[in-house]
Amino acid sequence: MDRLNAQMRKAERAAGVPVGQLLLAAELSIGHAFAYPVFRLKENRIARAVLRDNELPMKIFMRLFARAEEFLDKSRPDLVYTLDIIDPFRSALWLAAQGRSIPCIVVRKSKLLSDRVYFTTDRLLLNVLSLYRAAALRQDGEPVSEQAHAYVQKFLEGPRIVKYQERKKAKRNSIGWPTLHWRLFKTAAARPVKFIDGSFLNGLIRYNRPLIVGALQRRHFRRFEEAELAAMKYIYFPMHKETDIPLIFQASPWFDQRFTVGLLASHLPAGYKLLVREHRSNFGYRPSGYYRDIGGLPNVVLVDAHDSQFKYLRNAELVVTENGSSGWEGLLYGRRVLTLDRSFYDGAGHMMNVEALRDLGPRLLEALSAKVREGDPSDKASELGHVIDAEYETTVPMSVDTAEDVTKMWRLFEALTELGSVDSGRRDFFQRAAAFQPVFD
Repeated sequence: MDRLNAQMRKAERAAGVPVGQLLLAAELSIGHAFAYPVFRLKENRIARAVLRDNELPMKIFMRLFARAEEFLDKSRPDLVYTLDIIDPFRSALWLAAQGRSIPCIVVRKSKLLSDRVYFTTDRLLLNVLSLYRAAALRQDGEPVSEQAHAYVQKFLEGPRIVKYQERKKAKRNSIGWPTLHWRLFKTAAARPVKFIDGSFLNGLIRYNRPLIVGALQRRHFRRFEEAELAAMKYIYFPMHKETDIPLIFQASPWFDQRFTVGLLASHLPAGYKLLVREHRSNFGYRPSGYYRDIGGLPNVVLVDAHDSQFKYLRNAELVVTENGSSGWEGLLYGRRVLTLDRSFYDGAGHMMNVEALRDLGPRLLEALSAKVREGDPSDKASELGHVIDAEYETTVPMSVDTAEDVTKMWRLFEALTELGSVDSGRRDFFQRAAAFQPVFD
């Protein structure tokens, strides 16, 4: 046990990620205690067990880490390549490999471009090649591509939610309430034991509970028309989906969104409201007291999750986000944006960020005094297009099936290997960005 603890401590130092952060990232399973006060997941045996015994999550992770060490001893890989590191075993394997200085490459879906993926060695899983490339393009004054201009124009003409979210929404809507219940009944009828062991009843409860709870909680939320928003001075804070990687892993200091809302409310300038829009995926899964507590804070208004987010973005005096896509959309609209952590659009510039918690108040005031970026779509494309171009250059299609794509993928791998470990701070970001270009020469 002492040897295993020593190996874990060595791996933590090498990765720059403590085990507690990986437990937090596993809110869907062994880290469920982090989410439970604010988000009621579909409970399973592991979730119930870790709520009963708060020492169990670390014990489980240590067992997984021991298995990962055993696997690495036997296989001796030169490279670890994985789809994600948030699953408990994958995170244990990733951590063990870090402790042995084995390169780890993680593949992630692009947040900017639908149906494309990137590769990363960053400890927070951001597309560092894209961030560095965007900063270098902007610094060198490179012209923005027609592809980037078309991207911005398309968004401003008819903004839409991210494609993979659209697919999830369409999938939910494709199966109506009667159809789903009829399928549940037919499945149970084919196996009568499901009626006896309660599986059928549990399935009905799991599906209908969020619908009923969500309907009862609608009284906590408001909707505004565009004209009302245009006449209002407000800061807009869109909430993340709970248990989502950008929040619980990439911006883990801000994982408790109640804390973030309270902090923003306590730093509101005179004459402003804080409009907080719930994420639609959280609707029906929160305890009602959560909304009562937030809605009771001075000058805080909860916004309906099912109302369009784009009108709130278009009219906001300031968009505040930990690292969410609403910040990027706010930039596309020319709004002021303040980010609380690293984001996938850091290479864009044009927004402010909070380096230290004590600086939140001054940074809010500074951001609100900045000039709003008005202008036509071509102006915004010229300002932000380097981010889009860099993302195209550093990603490949989700289905890598051409020789060109395969060659590009390996060139990206080589660049990541040369890049090595990446400092997650912003302080020396642009200096390193300007110096790093091997894959693009």
